Amino acid sequence: MTESGKTFESHVVRVADLAGDRPNRFIFRATRNDDRKLAQEIGALRVMRTCLRGSLVKRAGGDWRLDAHLQARVVQQCITSLQHLTTVIRTPVQRTYVQDPAHMASGADNRIPEDDDLELLGDTIDFYALSREVLILELPLYPRSPDASVRLPGTGDDDPDEKPFAGLADFYRLLKESGQGPGSS
Repeated sequence: MTESGKTFESHVVRVADLAGDRPNRFIFRATRNDDRKLAQEIGALRVMRTCLRGSLVKRAGGDWRLDAHLQARVVQQCITSLQHLTTVIRTPVQRTYVQDPAHMASGADNRIPEDDDLELLGDTIDFYALSREVLILELPLYPRSPDASVRLPGTGDDDPDEKPFAGLADFYRLLKESGQGPGSS
């Protein structure tokens, strides 16, 4: 144990093992197998170097505050060109784990918490699951390469590829001159 608290290096930490009188530092570094599993779960081609680093601090009433930073590299496929794109994620992560579910909703019929950083405190805190959630929220839904383009028909006058029937008149004339087109005997 250090002056600033314990350092945890596993996927899951038991809340009962946390020091309540000082910050609990943690580092979750995903293994290669963890990264492969994350890639499958989030629909990416590859996930690399996932690392969640931060601290857990006990708050009044038995709640816990997590302040962390997530880093990862994720390879996705461009929806336009099918190229592989690498997205670097570097984002702060904050969660407040509350013991009392009444803190999560402002009204009796409100089932969605006003503060989206609130989580119900269980017996454990799962750094792998938290990393997966943050990656899903941070990654682009429709990854697109900056140089990929989508050409819509009818948007340009000077591109012959956008006028697929422009050459038909010439083709019709050639057929007619050769005696093979419609109306020739």
